[in-house]
Amino acid sequence: MPFIGLLYVSESCLAPEDTASEIGLIVGVSSLRNAALDVNGALLFTGTYFAQRLEGPAEVISALMTSIEADARHRNVRIIDNAHIPYRKFSRWNMAYNGPSHFVERHIECIFQSPEETPLTTDVDRLIRIMLEFQRN
Repeated sequence: MPFIGLLYVSESCLAPEDTASEIGLIVGVSSLRNAALDVNGALLFTGTYFAQRLEGPAEVISALMTSIEADARHRNVRIIDNAHIPYRKFSRWNMAYNGPSHFVERHIECIFQSPEETPLTTDVDRLIRIMLEFQRN
């Protein structure tokens, strides 16, 4: 079965006073759902933006993205990487999350400021490296 690695970024619609509880819900539900669906990944939240990496069976990732894109807690979902992968980089995590990552905001903002057709290889690689740090902690 081919595996897909997908990375998207989006803008948060969360009210500051609801952030902690909503992020807790997202991580809790995602961890359980991803375990049941054989999906791995990581989530970054900056207060302004989300970045999420998902790895798993192609048809499952596609169905998850339909649900994610309809979620009212964010807008302007932009898939910046969606490719077959030879192995999972996030195999230890159903959904890694390590608290708010304000220092990552400038990296995600660069993605939103670039035209959609612009190759974002360095931005994608940078975000994945940051997310991989979760596995080392």
